[in-house]
Amino acid sequence: MRNIIVTLLILLCTTVNAQQAGIQEINSSSFAVSDKITYHIIFPTDIKYFSIGDDNVAGEKIAVFPRAIRLKAAGKPFKKTTNMSVVTADGKYYSYNISYSEYLNETYRAIEGNYASPYNIEVNDKQQTHFILPEEIVYVDFGNELEVNKASGVDNILALRATKENISPTNVSVITCSGKFYTFNLKYSSSPESFSFVIDAPKRERVALFDNNELTSTQKENIRTEINTRFQSISKLTEDFAGIRFAVTNIFIDKDILYFKFKITNYSNIDYQPD
Repeated sequence: MRNIIVTLLILLCTTVNAQQAGIQEINSSSFAVSDKITYHIIFPTDIKYFSIGDDNVAGEKIAVFPRAIRLKAAGKPFKKTTNMSVVTADGKYYSYNISYSEYLNETYRAIEGNYASPYNIEVNDKQQTHFILPEEIVYVDFGNELEVNKASGVDNILALRATKENISPTNVSVITCSGKFYTFNLKYSSSPESFSFVIDAPKRERVALFDNNELTSTQKENIRTEINTRFQSISKLTEDFAGIRFAVTNIFIDKDILYFKFKITNYSNIDYQPD
């Protein structure tokens, strides 16, 4: 009986020692977030799980670029450090300590690759600044007190402006369709030296990329010429008012776009030629 008890004790001790030997502490990296500037972390593979310790920090995985997390202080400055855990598709686990800082020494972290200091760009509230990217823009994020929009009808040009005078230093970040990440530090200036910037200048004469529904000026001119050579095919779609006749003379379809050809005729006693 005594031998059995001794054997059980040895087994229990061995089990406990094995469990203790199997615990390994994971070191945590540290960074700071701000309520004025957005911070991004870019991982080598897609993010499968992440969790932040408390509500002082707001974070989200970027839907169009699931290898990156966007982070920002949720509101008031916080004094105590919180944490974040991340698991990526390659099975790796990452641990971070997060503190608050009004101004950040770095605005992003790439897990693989060297940190490149962002460009410093001057902006103001009187003129727009334009960034011309080499590819279609699929994601834009920006800090406080900025008005930022993609140029209408163009896929790769970003227009931005400060919403008031003397804004605090902030930033804007962009991801293009191939997954390239760009970030820019912005500061207010009453008289910026430049207003337009070509980023990673493409090896082509034309820098603007139009969306699928936007035609170039050459394409528009070709369609206009083609329409003007066609004879009238509609005769009864007219409206008369005060001696003026408005008529739709042709309707054309090119891909998913409808084109209408109009004719305005003056039958009144006032002698003028409609434009």
